[in-house]
Parts: sequence; C-alpha cells; structure tokens
Amino acid sequence: RSGSVFCDFVDPRTGHLGNGPSGRALLAGDRRYEHLGLQFKELGCCPVLMHPEFGACMVAVPVFFLGDPAAVQAILDTIA
Repeated sequence: RSGSVFCDFVDPRTGHLGNGPSGRALLAGDRRYEHLGLQFKELGCCPVLMHPEFGACMVAVPVFFLGDPAAVQAILDTIA
C-alpha cells in the first residue's frame, strides 16, 4: 500500500488475497479466469488454464490494483 494505491495478489495455495481481507477465493480452476482472456482445456482429471499466446506454459498469479488509473499505469510502466 502506497498513498492511494493498493496492490495485492491471490495466493495460489488458498485462492485468497495475500495481504488483504479474505473473502471469496479465486482458485486455479475458477472459470472467472475466462473473463481475463484465458481458456480452460479439460484433461479428464483436471482443467488446465491456457494463455492465448503461451498456451499452458504459464503460471497464473492474478494481481489486483485499486487506485487512480494513471497512478497504476505509472507503476506498471516501471516494471514492464
């Protein structure tokens, strides 16, 4: 947390926010990832999350920001 910008991540082990209040979980097989442009491929035993460019060669770790869009973009520009 810095000023009016807040950033948190989803712990992949639990599906809950890493530093924030623990409410609803976002687990690896959660279909809400499809709203972020990712797809699922059913393998029979489990769903595999697929990125449009990288396929299954990825680890999805969502990061959530709350703040002024320009401030968030400035932070993203420093790490891109």
